[in-house]
Amino acid sequence: MFILLCAGTVSVWSLMVGREPIHRYQHNQRIQALALGSEGATVATASGFEVKVESPDDRGFWQTAETFEIQKLVSLQATQLQSRGS
Repeated sequence: MFILLCAGTVSVWSLMVGREPIHRYQHNQRIQALALGSEGATVATASGFEVKVESPDDRGFWQTAETFEIQKLVSLQATQLQSRGS
């Protein structure tokens, strides 16, 4: 998996396919932090007070697993994401 951040847009590429992004999503503001899951393909991004967690379902279709607001602006996110089964 390869991730490209550009302003408020996240593009995810498969290293096996590689030609076009397999998933793309946006925040309303510039992305300030990114965390990758240790198991599987899970991406969490923070922008302003909003955090989005994106991952593929069992069939490989990417979806928003969670979106939530945090109380404090993110300046650095050092997080290890847990898989859904944990």
